[in-house]
Amino acid sequence: MRFSFPQLRLLAIAGNQFTGIIPETLSNISGLEILDLGGNYLTGQVPNSLGVLKDFQWLDLENNNLGRGASGDLNFLTLTNISSLKILSLATNNFGGVLPSSIVNLSTRMQQLHLGSNKIFGSILEEIGNLINLTAFSAGENYLTGVIPTSLGKLQSLRVLWLSSNRLSGLLSSSLGNLSLLYYLDMSYNNLEGNIPTSLRNCHNLEILDLSDNNLSGTVPEDVIGHFNQLTTLYLEQNSFTGSIPADIGQLKNLNELIY
Repeated sequence: MRFSFPQLRLLAIAGNQFTGIIPETLSNISGLEILDLGGNYLTGQVPNSLGVLKDFQWLDLENNNLGRGASGDLNFLTLTNISSLKILSLATNNFGGVLPSSIVNLSTRMQQLHLGSNKIFGSILEEIGNLINLTAFSAGENYLTGVIPTSLGKLQSLRVLWLSSNRLSGLLSSSLGNLSLLYYLDMSYNNLEGNIPTSLRNCHNLEILDLSDNNLSGTVPEDVIGHFNQLTTLYLEQNSFTGSIPADIGQLKNLNELIY
């Protein structure tokens, strides 16, 4: 299939049952700003040639069968010359391989980065903090290892952070307390250890907090949970916490799910 369409800015065929591969000739649509192919049955590799689309703002490939679950699946992320890219969603595919270093050199205008439900391994690079305008970062349900980088604390516009169901280890960084706009934080089903940092009290917009199924220990600190006035869901089960349940949990008027 050949494409030209020199005036085309938006191409969206999401939510259908299209099959086959993404054609290389999409890169001929030089003015393309939005490409939404999500929710189909597309297979194969994503063409590297998409990196020439200098006006790209939104690339949505989620909910397909793209990738082979192997190294090299993410080689197309050579989008570093696309300074206008704001939304990149690759979630729920078959992408494998190490998270490439080029991911942290994407546009500083990037607002949403969705990588969840794939087969991506390796660590989350410290340089993720370069994407200072991110409002959502989701990479849950992969095979990520290593520690949670302290540079996440630089993402002060972040509202959603989903890293559940990986193999992350180490401590919960106190830098998470810098994310005062955060309303969704899910780091469940990892190998995190240590205490809940008291700095987390600064995330007073939290509505959902899930730290379940880790190796966290110590007491749940007083004067932290009670700061989450908007909290509706709190999951802390399957850890190694000791001591008593903090009394300030009783201040959470909006809480409707509590599993301790």
